[in-house]
Amino acid sequence: PPGVSMMVDDGRIVRFDLDQDEDAETPVAQPGPFGLRIGMTRAQALAQFPGAPVSEPHAYLDDQGEYLTWQDPGSDLGIRLELFEGKVTQMYWGTSEAIELIEGCA
Repeated sequence: PPGVSMMVDDGRIVRFDLDQDEDAETPVAQPGPFGLRIGMTRAQALAQFPGAPVSEPHAYLDDQGEYLTWQDPGSDLGIRLELFEGKVTQMYWGTSEAIELIEGCA
């Protein structure tokens, strides 16, 4: 679907990305896991997670950006949201290692 991409490492899909097109006026319609969506507020996103995510400062956006990362307790899978000014701008889900890659390269 539009706005969805995959990361492949050694012939295996390790991550799905949901990303807002910078030129688009409306958020990507495709939902991610647990009903998470691009354009949600931080509070809306926190309510959708099945457990509390870990908050970290964004690597490039100083105090205006944040990562919310949730790790599935029963596997090596997780979800990471990127937020800018309190709204979800990007979403990654897949292996724990792959969702930690900032530039989207394996």
